[in-house]
Amino acid sequence: MKEVFRDAWRLMAPYWSSEERWKARGLLVGVVTTVLIGIYFQVLINEWSRITFDAFQNYNVDLFISQWKYFALYLTGFLVAFMTQVYFKNKLIIAWRRWMTSDLLEKWLEHKAYYKMYLYKLDTDNPDQRISQDIDEFVSSTETVFINSIDNILTLITFSFILWNLSGNFPVPDFVPLIGGKAIPGFLFWIAVTYSLISTYISFRFGKTIVGVMFNKEKFEANFRYSLMRIRENTESIALYHAEKAEKKRSMSFYKDIIGNMYKMMYWNIRYFLWTNFIVNISGNLPILISAPLYFAKKIQFGGVMQIVNAMSLVQNSILHFTQILPNLASLRAATKRLVGFLNDIESIEEKNEQVSHILHVIDTKAESVVVNLNFISLPTGQDLVKDIYITLKKGESVLFSGPSGSGKSTFLRVLSGLWPLGQGSVTMPDMKDILFVPQRPYIPLGNLRDVLLYPYQDNINKEHKIEDKQIKDILTKVGLSKFVNNLEDDYEWPKILSLGEQQKISFFRILLHKPKWIFLDEVTSSLDELAEKTLYNLITKEIPGLTKISVGHRNTVKEFHNRCIYFNTMDGSTAVLEERSIA
Repeated sequence: MKEVFRDAWRLMAPYWSSEERWKARGLLVGVVTTVLIGIYFQVLINEWSRITFDAFQNYNVDLFISQWKYFALYLTGFLVAFMTQVYFKNKLIIAWRRWMTSDLLEKWLEHKAYYKMYLYKLDTDNPDQRISQDIDEFVSSTETVFINSIDNILTLITFSFILWNLSGNFPVPDFVPLIGGKAIPGFLFWIAVTYSLISTYISFRFGKTIVGVMFNKEKFEANFRYSLMRIRENTESIALYHAEKAEKKRSMSFYKDIIGNMYKMMYWNIRYFLWTNFIVNISGNLPILISAPLYFAKKIQFGGVMQIVNAMSLVQNSILHFTQILPNLASLRAATKRLVGFLNDIESIEEKNEQVSHILHVIDTKAESVVVNLNFISLPTGQDLVKDIYITLKKGESVLFSGPSGSGKSTFLRVLSGLWPLGQGSVTMPDMKDILFVPQRPYIPLGNLRDVLLYPYQDNINKEHKIEDKQIKDILTKVGLSKFVNNLEDDYEWPKILSLGEQQKISFFRILLHKPKWIFLDEVTSSLDELAEKTLYNLITKEIPGLTKISVGHRNTVKEFHNRCIYFNTMDGSTAVLEERSIA
C-alpha cells in the first residue's frame, strides 16, 4: 500500500506544482468548501430528524408539520452544495487529465524518446494505451480514492462528535457481555468504529489478490486490441494472402489471456460482493439494534433513535467507504504501475545512451559539408553493422549509397539524422533546417489531403506562409498526382487509398514545397516505375538549383542521377565497409 501512495504521489506532484497549480488548488479548495457546507446541512437534517420524530411520537401535529419547511430548506442547501461540489470536482479532473496527457505526450515525443524506446527494446508495451487509457484510469481512480475520501473523512469527524454526544451517560445494554450495565463514554461511537474497522480490515484482505489481476486486464486487452489494429492496417496484404484463419488464430491466442484473467476476476468478484452485501445489510440494521434497548428503557424517544440511526449510518458509511473503494484502489495501483513504468523507461533512455558506445552528432550552422568519422555503427545486439566510415559529402554533390540488403545503408542515414546513437565516432552536419530526410515509405497522417501534403508543417505553413490552392495543385500535377487536385479537403483513410507509388510521389511533393538545400533519400523510388523515377529526380534537380542529393538505392537506374557512388561491401557476410565505386 505504501508503494501505491508513493508512486501515485510521483505522478500527481508535477501537476500540483505546475503552471496550473493555482487553478488546481483553487478548485480543490472549492471541493473542500462545498463538502463542509454539505456536511453542515447534514448536521441540520440530523437534528431535524430528532425533533420531527419526537413530535411524531408525541402526536404533536403542529410541530410535526412545521418541521417540513425546514427540511425543504436544509435539503435544498445540501443539494446546491452537492451539485457545486460535483462541478468543481469534474472541472478539476478534466483540467488534470488534459495537463497530464499533454505532459506525458511531450515527454514521450521529446528527444525522440518514442523511437529510442523501440531501439533499446525497453519494457513499455502499448505506449498509446498508457497515454490515453491509463491516464484516464489514474485520474478517475485518484478522484475516488483521494478526493472522495476527503468528504468521508470530514463526515466521519463531524458525526463522530455527534455520536459521542448522543451516547451521553447511557449505560451499555445489559445483554452485552462483560460491560453490560456500565456507562462507557461514547459507547455508540466505539461500537460503530470497531464494527467498521473490522469490516474494513477483512475487506482489505480480500483486495490483495486483485491488483495483479487488474494490471493484467489492461495489458491483455491492449495486446488483443493491437492485434485487431494490425489487421485493420494491413487489410490488403492479409486478403491477398488469404490469411484470415491465421489472423483469427493469432488474435484468439491473445484473447485466451483475457478469458483466463476474466475468470480470476469473476471468482474474486463473487467473494468480494458476497462479503460487501453482507456488510451492507448488517450495517443498515446495527444502529436500530444498538439504540433499541435505550428506547425500550425509555431513556430516549423515537426521534433520538432516528438521530442515532442517521449519525451511526454516516459514521459507518464513512469508514466503509475505504472498503468500497477497493476496486478503485486496485485500478489505481494498476494504472500507477503502468504509468510509472512508462516514465521510468523514458527517463532510462539517457542512462542507456551512456551505457552504449555513442555517436557524437554535431550541428555546425556554418558548415557546407557533411563530415563522417565513425569507427563503427552497431546494432542493439552489440554486433558491428558497418565499420571504418570516414567520408565527406560536399555541398552540391549527388551521392548514391548502394549495397546488399541489410548492409546498413538505411541505418547510416539514421546516423546522419541523429536518430541512431549506436556506434563510435562523430558526425558533423550543416544547419538541420536546410535538410530534409525522406524515408522509403512516407508517413501519411490522419486528416484531409491538404494536411497530408503539408505534413509536418501544416500549422506553421497555414499561419505564417499561406499556401494557395493553385500552388498545391501545380505541384501535385508536376509529381504525377493530378487526379487528386480536387480532393484537398477530403478526409479519407489516405494510407489505404494511395498506392505505395503514390505515397512516394507525396515525398517528392514535400521536397518541392519546402525546397531544402540538402535531401537524404532512402529508396524513395522503390515502388515507382523507371519513367516516374527519372521524371521525379530530374524535376527536383531542375526546380531546386544547387540541391545536394544523398540517396540510398538498389536499382541501377538510380545511378544516372548521381555523380558519386559509395558501396557498402559485406565481404565477410556480416560487417560492411565502405568503398568508392564508379558511377557507370
